[in-house]
Amino acid sequence: MNARIVFMFSGQGSQYAGMGHELYNRNLVFRRCMDEFSEVAFPLLGVYLSDKICSSTESESDLLVQTRYTNAALYMFNYAVATTLESSGVIPDELLGYSLGELTAAAYNGNVDRFDLFVRLIRASFALEKHSPGGGMLAVIDSHQLWNRHPEWFGNTSLASVNCNRSFVVSGPANVLDELQSRLQASGVLFQRLPVKQAFHSPWIDQAKPSVVGEIDDLSLTAWGRFPIYSCITPGISQENSMNPRRFWDAMRQPVLFETTLQHIEAGGPRLYIDVGPSGTLAACAKIAVGNASKSLALPVVDRFGLNERGLKNALVQAAAWRTS
Repeated sequence: MNARIVFMFSGQGSQYAGMGHELYNRNLVFRRCMDEFSEVAFPLLGVYLSDKICSSTESESDLLVQTRYTNAALYMFNYAVATTLESSGVIPDELLGYSLGELTAAAYNGNVDRFDLFVRLIRASFALEKHSPGGGMLAVIDSHQLWNRHPEWFGNTSLASVNCNRSFVVSGPANVLDELQSRLQASGVLFQRLPVKQAFHSPWIDQAKPSVVGEIDDLSLTAWGRFPIYSCITPGISQENSMNPRRFWDAMRQPVLFETTLQHIEAGGPRLYIDVGPSGTLAACAKIAVGNASKSLALPVVDRFGLNERGLKNALVQAAAWRTS
């Protein structure tokens, strides 16, 4: 077996109040990494993000739907989980960036200074809030063929991502998504409104493009990092040698083809996919996307149930077994 490990970096919508609470209080590597980012972000945001993100209460839930905070929170969280795994001896062979996670993957990979990109991301997030109209995203728990079968339901929305044959996401204006929710509920289709206030991966953020690109256009990038990076906006292409700042805009604007990207990776043999995001959603979708016939495994480190240490220990055990299989 080609025992390769892939770290998957998640994007917008996977955040929630209290994420990483147990890991932050019990794991020094994770805590130190989160605190380093919090110190850098404080002059821009005026809050200490580690306290807000890892609080065990829901009191900060309103903060974690505002783009300026959520982009920063997800970037530092994914980076900190990946760093924690590596400090325990789990070294990936490849990275996969999902939406905003593509920026985090590039920083973790050494293609760009992690703090420089972090600061620019926060500034770009202010620009997104200022220059793009409010909107949202809706995850639909069904095949994306539903989008094709019922165009009248999905009018004035964009197909933001296709995660697997049981999950896709649409973006659009908030009032349009409200109407869509009513249609889906009446038809017995499961859905989840994501905690975001921008319609990422859609034309509704295009007004912000000049300001966002202006924040990242002169970013200093190194073409070759430590690992190959798979991008979900250009599935089938390993992106280690095509880094450019405009690609980071595309990571937030273009549709996410997660299922197609996994199918391409799977063609090279089975993988152990480790979700370094806060919710475990990528791991859940990866299990479905690769299919029952695959020998690949997918697992989260952190999920919404709060047993972060157990998830970390399981990831370490599974990674060690995978390397020796």
